[in-house]
Amino acid sequence: MTSQRCACVEQERDDKMMKIWNWVQSKRKSLPPSSIKLGNANKRSKNHCDPVTKVTEHKEIKRSPPKRVLLLGAGEVGKATLFKQIRRIYGNGFPTDDRKIWKTILHNNAIESIKQLVQNLGTQILAENVASFMAVLSLTSDSILTHEVAGHLTKLWNDPAIKAVYTRRDEFQIHECIEYVMDRIDVMADPFYIPTIEDILHARLRTTGLVEDSSILIQKEKFSVVNTGGQRNERKKWVHCRDNVSAVIFLVNISGYNQVLYEDEATCRLLEDLQLFRDICNSRWFKDTPFILVFNKIDAFERKIVNFPLSDSLLVDNDQIWQNELHGVREKVQHYREGLDWCQKEAFENALNFISDLFLSLNETDRFVHSFVTSVLDGGNVKELMEELRIITNTSQDSVNKTRDAVTTCAEGMSEQVWPLVLTGEILRMVLSRPMSQRHSKLM
Repeated sequence: MTSQRCACVEQERDDKMMKIWNWVQSKRKSLPPSSIKLGNANKRSKNHCDPVTKVTEHKEIKRSPPKRVLLLGAGEVGKATLFKQIRRIYGNGFPTDDRKIWKTILHNNAIESIKQLVQNLGTQILAENVASFMAVLSLTSDSILTHEVAGHLTKLWNDPAIKAVYTRRDEFQIHECIEYVMDRIDVMADPFYIPTIEDILHARLRTTGLVEDSSILIQKEKFSVVNTGGQRNERKKWVHCRDNVSAVIFLVNISGYNQVLYEDEATCRLLEDLQLFRDICNSRWFKDTPFILVFNKIDAFERKIVNFPLSDSLLVDNDQIWQNELHGVREKVQHYREGLDWCQKEAFENALNFISDLFLSLNETDRFVHSFVTSVLDGGNVKELMEELRIITNTSQDSVNKTRDAVTTCAEGMSEQVWPLVLTGEILRMVLSRPMSQRHSKLM
């Protein structure tokens, strides 16, 4: 009897969801395609090249001020990597002279990463690697990566004791690019080495101050993207870029749930992200600004969640943030832990949904927060993100809220909202009953 009742409830829910889908489809048909400013319906074909029109369009692009986009978030969340990807795809790229500058940075990443592992050794290294151990300890941040130095780094990297330390890398601060750099260490040690674009994307250089690129052009629309330093001592500089902002992209290192801050080893990175997101999202400076929440490093999160349960990592009893700032979140974490089946591994999809809900629940404004699950190292994902950014900045927030309210009203009576709303052109399309784990690089 119970199973029949459940089946009826599921059928009723599916019928309602289908009604919603049909309603959205009918609205879609009554609106123009998602491209912005379609112009005259009788415009000529794309193959016809009108020189007058091209000159006019070029002048319009030149005259219109760029839309300013802020990349915000704590340290180590991937803002710099996203900034580099945007520059590569939509800006002036990285000419050879610019790429040469990154050579020293990559060399430093390799040396410092191995030194960080050496300094956290828990067991003795092999006798034949002692000479390499001493050689690496004598290196400085200004040391040149020669083939001899690369040989010492490679010996230590392959030492069982170092490999054992690397499995504990979440317990201390280390560059995430170490595996990539060590795979290419012989190439990077070449005297004539010039970094590739992929090398630059993986390179780690802590951002200080504000870095702005006004050369970004997406579908003939100009953007000015501002990258910001994320460490606590850098955030006071954000006040200088809060005016005339067209959109905010807030990045979260979703895999940092079991790691601590670089500048404060008593604070969990994800808790810092939650507190910072709440402050920025509800700030009076951005309350009417389109807001995109990006959960970055999803690939690392998917690998990590199998061995490091989210619920264990987030329960910090003595952290003052819980008591003073995020007491409501603490209660949700406790309920989440109590509801888990401890006979099985914690599910990736459940953990991802839980983190997403935690962040979105902190939005106290009427503004719709768009969210995105991705890895910004993937250029395809970045293209999707920036296209959605372009669309969002061309649509008023009032239009977004009204359409969202209409869809919600249509679905009134459902026990839970199981669909995310996505802005596409002038309408909101719905992704019905699609698991979060299958929405990588898709707006939620």
